[in-house]
Amino acid sequence: MLLRGRVPAGDLYPAGESDVHARYIRLASGIRVRVVEAGSASAQPIVIIPGWGCTAWLYRDVVRGLAQAGFRAIVVELKGQGLSDKPTAADEYTLDAMRDNLLAVLNALSLPVAGLIGHSMGAAVAVQAAVIAPDRITSVALAAPVGFAGVPGMSIFRALTPRVAVPLLPYVASRFVIKMMLELVYGDLTAPTGRDIDEMRAPTQFPEYTCALRHLLHRFEWESAFPRLAVPHLVIAGEKDHLSPAGDAHRYAGDRPACVIKGAGHVLFSEAPEAVNAELLSFFRSPHRPGYISS
Repeated sequence: MLLRGRVPAGDLYPAGESDVHARYIRLASGIRVRVVEAGSASAQPIVIIPGWGCTAWLYRDVVRGLAQAGFRAIVVELKGQGLSDKPTAADEYTLDAMRDNLLAVLNALSLPVAGLIGHSMGAAVAVQAAVIAPDRITSVALAAPVGFAGVPGMSIFRALTPRVAVPLLPYVASRFVIKMMLELVYGDLTAPTGRDIDEMRAPTQFPEYTCALRHLLHRFEWESAFPRLAVPHLVIAGEKDHLSPAGDAHRYAGDRPACVIKGAGHVLFSEAPEAVNAELLSFFRSPHRPGYISS
């Protein structure tokens, strides 16, 4: 049963966009995953993996920027996220399970190789995909990465979401709560808009959604050593990010120094889209990568 008071799924981004399209793909497991894409189907693919609780809406500017630059931009709402299917078993939401879900999506999209952009939790998923399948991942950009140094306050988040509270979580996710959560992760550059709040809250109309987010809090691996990667990688951090402190960025830095965006918080793609896009395009166009696209 859908919960009322949320924006209907059909009205969410990219509704009304003429050059950005959403569709569902069915994986070998039977799970349906929603992807949002723009750019030529024959262009070099860049797959964007959202963070915990994030939907494709958050990445609208990078989708447009990548497509205009000649790439095929694809946002993947992994299982449990956005409008994709939301299995209720806790084991579906381990780091390995989410990594395998991403690789299954690449298979379903018939992408033998792709570049990845991982945001927040999605950064850890992207890194593990690059570790296990370096022949399929050309390069990885990590924005506000979590899953390595741990998340400040995670013990509190887990204490507030015991298993017995799962049936109540959809009703706790009010518009006020979503607004408050977003304001906590933004930096000094801007503030969440009403559209931001509505898009982020919309998936809570599905009761399984908050269950999936709870399972991720408890089963995902939020702290682990950063592995040695065989592919080029980039780190972008926000100076005011409390979840992925800029002071940790050097721990993950790859082929170039970490890019720290002054005044930005954890939601870089909404807070500083021009700076983020410039850094991403410079990285994905870099001649150290095979098959790069020049400007």
